[in-house]
Amino acid sequence: MAAVIRLKRSEVASTSPTSSDLSVGEVAINTADQKIFVKDSNNNIITLGISNIIDDTTPQLGGNLDVNGNDIVSTSNGNINLSPNGTGSVVINTDLDVDNLNLNGNQISATDADGDIWIQQNGVGSIYLDDVEIQNASIQSRFDNGSFNINSKGTGSLFLDDLKIKDATIESYGTNQDITISPDGTGTVIIDTDLEVDNLNLNGNTISSVNTDGNIIITPNGSGVVNASNLTINSAIVFPTSDGSAGQVLQTDGEGNLQFVDQSSGGTDLAVTIALG
Repeated sequence: MAAVIRLKRSEVASTSPTSSDLSVGEVAINTADQKIFVKDSNNNIITLGISNIIDDTTPQLGGNLDVNGNDIVSTSNGNINLSPNGTGSVVINTDLDVDNLNLNGNQISATDADGDIWIQQNGVGSIYLDDVEIQNASIQSRFDNGSFNINSKGTGSLFLDDLKIKDATIESYGTNQDITISPDGTGTVIIDTDLEVDNLNLNGNTISSVNTDGNIIITPNGSGVVNASNLTINSAIVFPTSDGSAGQVLQTDGEGNLQFVDQSSGGTDLAVTIALG
């Protein structure tokens, strides 16, 4: 019959042998705590192996880590770092929820209903989206003569630095802040449809008021003037394209065309008012 070796043992949790319980080199176990003890030559009781996971400074997994429905958390506001070695990468083989964002393939979406997405640089840094640079409420191409498109989607808003984009509308997020669109070099801002600016509508080569019976006022600054060539008013009155000579007057040909002509001699001076519109 084979001999059975029995070690000194305890099945009571948190129970450890004392120096008087063991001889030097003698081993004891606690089956409840799954710990092994041995007495050294200095009369000390040594616990073999790692009694707490924090004692292992270089832990390695022998297989896949199954969190079994639990979370990986830190305490005392501590960070959780994932740091692959060398050229290694952190690979996540499914979509990822980060706070209120979802990353799925090449798409970033808000997980909250009608949630906004904020992209904000630090300090004086810029935000680069492909060939577009965004900084200080300005959107510009990163490259010479570059053009770009901005498209909104869904009911959420997109915040880029100090800009808010929602429902096909771009507005400044700061109080009374300007929005500047600055293509680089000889690049241009191209709008492929009619454009409404305040109460004006620009469509092709036509400027019209969007308000019923609304006026259009053109006011140059200071000593500036309004220069217009081939001017036609109300599709009826056509002004000449060059100045007349001193003393000449404007004369209509009865079909709405005005021209400078010499004033007829004699007669009485008249004050003539032309009502336009």
